[in-house]
Amino acid sequence: MRTFSSVWRVIILVGIIALFTSADGCNGNEMNVGYYYIEVPGYENGDYYKMLQSSNREEQYNALACLSFEYRDQKVLKYDSLKGTGPYDTALLIYRKAMELTKSADSWVSSAAFRLLGSMELDDKDSGYYQCLLSNRNPSLNVQLEQFVQIVNNSEWEWNPLQLHAKMDFYRNHPSWLLQKAARQLLITGDSATMQNVMNEYRTAKDEIDKRLLLQALLLHKNTTVFDFLANEWQTTKDERIKAMIQQSLPTASNQQQVINWYAQHTQELFKQLPSFITDGFAGSADSPVFSKLIVLALEKGWKPSSLLVKSDEPRFNGTPKLYYYLLESKYNRNIHPDSIAEQQPANSKRVEQALLKNDNWNQEWQIFEQQHKTHLLPAALITAHRQLTDQYIQQTRILMRQYGIDSVYYKELIRSVSDQSKWMYKEPVRDH
Repeated sequence: MRTFSSVWRVIILVGIIALFTSADGCNGNEMNVGYYYIEVPGYENGDYYKMLQSSNREEQYNALACLSFEYRDQKVLKYDSLKGTGPYDTALLIYRKAMELTKSADSWVSSAAFRLLGSMELDDKDSGYYQCLLSNRNPSLNVQLEQFVQIVNNSEWEWNPLQLHAKMDFYRNHPSWLLQKAARQLLITGDSATMQNVMNEYRTAKDEIDKRLLLQALLLHKNTTVFDFLANEWQTTKDERIKAMIQQSLPTASNQQQVINWYAQHTQELFKQLPSFITDGFAGSADSPVFSKLIVLALEKGWKPSSLLVKSDEPRFNGTPKLYYYLLESKYNRNIHPDSIAEQQPANSKRVEQALLKNDNWNQEWQIFEQQHKTHLLPAALITAHRQLTDQYIQQTRILMRQYGIDSVYYKELIRSVSDQSKWMYKEPVRDH
């Protein structure tokens, strides 16, 4: 005969097991959604929509998971031109049902519904999905983690700061460790007041993970005040990894003159980061010239291009100055897109070349390098003529195929390969003559 206390022990043990195995338990104890699903052979989106109407929650979940996969590549609702078509109407029905199922009491169904809505990539934040993400307070960890993913993935949206901060507060007060830390990563907006609060929190943070997550938010929103804060942290911190994170991020601050002024005072750090500056300097747009300006600053500070050499499988470039290699490619590789050849040398490239030409030490060295390697470049006129001949060949081949009634996979593949091969030529650096 069991004693009273032993009976209670059994009851408590059963309760604990139920809590840990329940699909809709609370906090970290609920079963994680793996988004596994059973794909039904021959089923189309309309069939899965019918499955969403089932009262069986596992069927609802399965349909949502299948549709999430399907709509990764079918962004039907993004195009007004498709309105009134079968695929658009079906997608709209699915979207409306998924919105309804975000409120499901089953955490797997609700989280799968949010996942589906995210995969449909709705551009219109006024559609209701935007509000649904921020206002949902379902305590389920599954549901909230999926919402967190959707918010972060749509960080380019102009989120309502008040609603976003309310969501962050909800995460901070949630018993889940994951959501408490996720709140730090919802610092998407970078207004001055928010960043001041983040800096204050960073100063007093005791937990290492909190500190790094707060630092991540600061690195994403480097206004003038944040830049000064980070520069001071770089100077004083003893954590080498934090120091490296800050230093790698400084060049992308909003105030570019502030960046240049800082590196002018930290010449050794400037020289240390030049390999990445050279790579980024010629790839950057004219609207973001900071990397090319930092290269110019390094030259003015006495940096020698011959101190950083290229390691290449091409013998003619191996062991040559990396700066000259990238400058040559940037100056003459004007054909960024296969269908056009740019007329002007990129501004970032021109800025660096002008700095070299003004310097007595590097002027002649650069010009000798340029003349030696220009002979290997393809003339722009050759590329244009070759493109025209290729187009004529493809057109004539298609005429012949129609004339003889040929619908051959072999000849279609031939046309495709000829077109692709000609485009490889266009990716080569080019010269004017």
